[in-house]
Amino acid sequence: MAQTNKTLVLNLVGSMEETTQAITSIDRAEVILCNLLALSIPDNDERGPIRVPSLDVIVSLETAVSLLREAQESISMLSSDQG
Repeated sequence: MAQTNKTLVLNLVGSMEETTQAITSIDRAEVILCNLLALSIPDNDERGPIRVPSLDVIVSLETAVSLLREAQESISMLSSDQG
């Protein structure tokens, strides 16, 4: 019985760590995407709009998508482990 409880606790802690990692990935992707969207808001500053090389925008989008995919995989694995 003690071994079963220990296994249950270890699985729960592992699930919590995976959940935290998934949430962190989603948060990071959100920050990247919000920053990219903020670039499209007109800037009333006299310096003019911020210019970002298109390759940087592409890399940012790819990173955000990768983070969201990682989070989705973690969430899917958690769901299948519990079901």
